[in-house]
Amino acid sequence: MDENGSPCRILADLASSVRVMPAVDIAPLLADTGGFTASTPADLWLRVHPQKDIQFLTVLIPADGSPQVEVQFSVNRRNHHLRLSAAPSGGAIFRLEGGKVTSYLIKGWNAFLGHTVAPHAVFDGQELGANLPGDCVCINGRFYSLQPQLS
Repeated sequence: MDENGSPCRILADLASSVRVMPAVDIAPLLADTGGFTASTPADLWLRVHPQKDIQFLTVLIPADGSPQVEVQFSVNRRNHHLRLSAAPSGGAIFRLEGGKVTSYLIKGWNAFLGHTVAPHAVFDGQELGANLPGDCVCINGRFYSLQPQLS
């Protein structure tokens, strides 16, 4: 049912385009935790594609945490180093492919808490982000930024 109580056809219409992925032994993937180390408190998640060299790294910074965090981790036998500057109660999401960042979003603006920083990261020497406070996103090479509306 949709929000009006009418039959919802969205998922039914998509059923024909859904494909079944072949079975994959995920035990080796689950056994490799990546071995995160962080310089300051932060919540870290790494999601690994079961068949491709693609990962998604999420870094969340606590409200009372430092806006700068350094993270070291390994995936697919590669060691990585990330230096991130993001707003407290904010963070970043990075899409990695072949050991390089291909897309990302960095929150440098937390309107609720009134925090703004320049959203910036260095991933294995690759400079990412913006020089002005706000949020930024880069998807497949297209960069966008949003500056805070301060009153």
